[in-house]
Amino acid sequence: MRPAGGVLISAPGASSLTQMTALWSDPFAKPPPPAAVPQEGGAAVPVALWARRILVETHLFLAHQSASVAGAFTCGPSNWPIPDCWLWTYRLAPAGHESPPLPPIPKSGYRDVLYYPPTDGQSCWVRRSPGDTATLLYLWSASDLSFVQVKGVLILPWYACISWRPCSST
Repeated sequence: MRPAGGVLISAPGASSLTQMTALWSDPFAKPPPPAAVPQEGGAAVPVALWARRILVETHLFLAHQSASVAGAFTCGPSNWPIPDCWLWTYRLAPAGHESPPLPPIPKSGYRDVLYYPPTDGQSCWVRRSPGDTATLLYLWSASDLSFVQVKGVLILPWYACISWRPCSST
């Protein structure tokens, strides 16, 4: 049975107990709480979320609602912006707002751009979909946090990228 307002995340090889306790909320069915929750005495406590961009395929990240842009969050080690419509699932972060541990770089060399961004102007193979899907050649633009297609006009914001690897990787 699916919990009300939530999604069960099932990772390959996860035990049934892990699957049952890994409750994530769907931001469209249950919007995230406000940026800060008022406490007794008038002080507001910021709300921190653990979120994912694409179900299971991307590493979770620490996110806070943006103070400057409505409908957006800041996330990851460098507080990059992400529109709320790109949050696939979320849950409240544990006490102390701990960031999740860094994901490892797999043997394939494909990595999460949020945690391992390319250098500015670096040529990259980029996957826009999960799994072993086609890759396209892009250049990383650090100034606007996007991949720019080398042969074409497509600009891919960082949050729309599943993974990337340097062109020199095999």
